[in-house]
Amino acid sequence: GQRLGETDLSSNHGLNVLAVQVGGKPMRVPDPRRSLEQDDLLIVEGRPGNAHQAATLHGLEPKGRVELEELSELEAARLALAELMVPLRSQLSDKSLAEARFRDRYGLNILAVRRRGRVIRENLRQVILRTGDTLLVQGPAERLQRVGQDLNLVLVNQLGPQPGDRVTAKARLTVGILLAMIAVVVTGILPLATASLTAAIALILTGSIRVERAYRSIDGSILILVGGMLPMAMALEKTGAAAAIAGQLAGLNQVIGPLGTLGLLFVFAAFITQIVSNSAAAALVTPLAISLAQAQKLPARPFAIAMAVAVSTSYLTPLTNTDNLLVREPGSYAMRHYVLNGLPLVLIQLAAVLVLSWLSGVR
Repeated sequence: GQRLGETDLSSNHGLNVLAVQVGGKPMRVPDPRRSLEQDDLLIVEGRPGNAHQAATLHGLEPKGRVELEELSELEAARLALAELMVPLRSQLSDKSLAEARFRDRYGLNILAVRRRGRVIRENLRQVILRTGDTLLVQGPAERLQRVGQDLNLVLVNQLGPQPGDRVTAKARLTVGILLAMIAVVVTGILPLATASLTAAIALILTGSIRVERAYRSIDGSILILVGGMLPMAMALEKTGAAAAIAGQLAGLNQVIGPLGTLGLLFVFAAFITQIVSNSAAAALVTPLAISLAQAQKLPARPFAIAMAVAVSTSYLTPLTNTDNLLVREPGSYAMRHYVLNGLPLVLIQLAAVLVLSWLSGVR
């Protein structure tokens, strides 16, 4: 007889009710205002110990685990996943989810809260919301659409298949288009950019994805980042600023010796390749390194190899490395994540280059 929203399953036991099954019928989205009845089956998410404790205290009978695939069988009000952001001047800011009565207000389940790269999954009702927090929520698609009209939350991204997407019917065709794209790139028939664009157009023309859905998947921040880096790279090359810096480094040869100069050129090349493309960075520093070696009557091969290794360190940041750039938003990576993980590899490469160059006669 108690309403679902009045229970202490979430507040005292940390359980999140995902679905309710009544009388053996298909599972449905939980309604906080609905009174619970005998033989109702609650699908909850949380720690097993907390679930058993709640079952003991409230006289509930545990029925075992439920696979995530079964949640797709929800009745007309199908569950969907979405990301919501707490904007500036939101009335939810500085309030806990319990104080904001989030479930009663929006009819959505909160699965996690992401704050500055940290994901919070436990004691969600007690989490104090801050401006910029991202909420991973679950609920009916129509309720998610209504949230987008609320000034207290911003619908950032709706995850999973959307109404109208023919995911199952077009699965084989989608895989075929993907394999064809990989084949033409590997065989050199088309460059990666052209092949990717062609595959995207093919997916739209075959109805595998709607134009609106494809448009929403474009990350505008990536376009702005690439658009801003291109003029900077051109300015470094056209004005001769990069060449001037490299020349100053070469002038230190009398002070720190050939091996020290090679190390500085490596660091400079690794820095330049974070701003301009690998090929442009190689064209800039390799001739200088070879000229430096020839002027001192040293073997040129170690200098050329060192520059080739240095310009391959674009993985240190997502600025010019397309692979890093593509996974930045889906993985919620910040610049520090790339630097902290990539810097040790760069230092190892630098040490290896210096040791091998010394063994090759650069002293």
